Amino acid sequence: MNRAILSQGWYNLYAILKYKSEWQGKKLVRVDSRYITMECSGCHKVSIKNVDLKNRKFKCVSCGLEICMDYNAALNVRERSLLNVKE
Repeated sequence: MNRAILSQGWYNLYAILKYKSEWQGKKLVRVDSRYITMECSGCHKVSIKNVDLKNRKFKCVSCGLEICMDYNAALNVRERSLLNVKE
């Protein structure tokens, strides 16, 4: 699909979420998603070798952490969002 169309859809979602969160008196936090699946939630080292897409597993080549790839990404999103809230 065309990037412009895709980005417009994401922008509309963001705009609606921002409006709704402000209406409820909440803060909406955007998280940079670059390298979120390749970053270890334990030691924060980034490597393409950490991810096994076939089995959806994450194993850090630096510290040896082994967890579900999606759970690791969720932990990274949580940590990045908490860092953004503090700023």
